[in-house]
Amino acid sequence: MRPIPTAEDRQLPGAPSVSLAFVVLAELGASLDHGRTPLGERSRILITGGWFEGPRIRGRILPGGADWQLQRADGLWELNAVYDMQCDDGTLIHVRNRGLWQPGPEGGDDLYAMSQPVYDAPIGPHDWLNRHCFLATVREPLDGRADAVRLEVFQVGMPALR
Repeated sequence: MRPIPTAEDRQLPGAPSVSLAFVVLAELGASLDHGRTPLGERSRILITGGWFEGPRIRGRILPGGADWQLQRADGLWELNAVYDMQCDDGTLIHVRNRGLWQPGPEGGDDLYAMSQPVYDAPIGPHDWLNRHCFLATVREPLDGRADAVRLEVFQVGMPALR
């Protein structure tokens, strides 16, 4: 039986790089409690607006989206947000953003809060969003607002080949 190769044996070319693509501030509305389901406690939080800004893109979050959340038995929350962004040039971009959130102790920092946004942009100046993978941190806004969430969206780049 052959031994399982290690990363060193495979001579991996390196880790992917990440660079900040933009920051999002999503304003949140009412939470609608759907109650206990076989999978856990389900709720929906309305997305009522907001903004995004980065070196290559900026604009506003359109009202009408929502984040469907599921609190699992292990205490983690599954996040599943769907909403639309409108760039300053008028371009509409559809967003599907799935993630995990593990709150920390009451009043403390979150233990884990990350998501994987996927963008559906029309062909044109913003279609780079269609051709890359992204990761986002999910945090409280810098001003401490309770009715919003801040995402720092990072573009994932290919590792340099040796």
